[in-house]
Amino acid sequence: MSDSEEVHQAAPKKAKAVKRKAPTGKKEKKSKKTKGPKRALSAYMFFVKENRQKVIDKYPDLSFGEVGKKLGKLWAELTEDEKAPYVRLNKADKERYEREKANFESSGGGDDDEDEAPKKKKKVAPKKKAPPKKKKEESEEEDDDDGGDGNDSGDEDSD
Repeated sequence: MSDSEEVHQAAPKKAKAVKRKAPTGKKEKKSKKTKGPKRALSAYMFFVKENRQKVIDKYPDLSFGEVGKKLGKLWAELTEDEKAPYVRLNKADKERYEREKANFESSGGGDDDEDEAPKKKKKVAPKKKAPPKKKKEESEEEDDDDGGDGNDSGDEDSD
């Protein structure tokens, strides 16, 4: 019973609130680049935008991932003629993107690689030399001295 009393006594204790550190005057680094135009959608993405709700209505029990798989399968089954309207939308969207990108860059926004997301540089540790494999070579030499497989006949296929 003393254990349960200890548990009951420990229960009313409240966890200490986590204190946030006061600002030290340093501000978070913000990207100096302003956001450029959104990239053009692919023909497949136009197809998905148009048909996702239809698939969800037809198959309400499908999970999010299964809906995506179903849409991919439907896209793969389309003929080139059936894909044509989505390809036209894709071409128009590419033109829109190129226009907006040119306007954005001419107005002083962005750099040459603006259409790519900024990449973090990876810290690369200096390469270490592998230790010599002296022990392994010595053990192989010892195995070679006595035949290696423990079989005195030397035939591997002996029954």
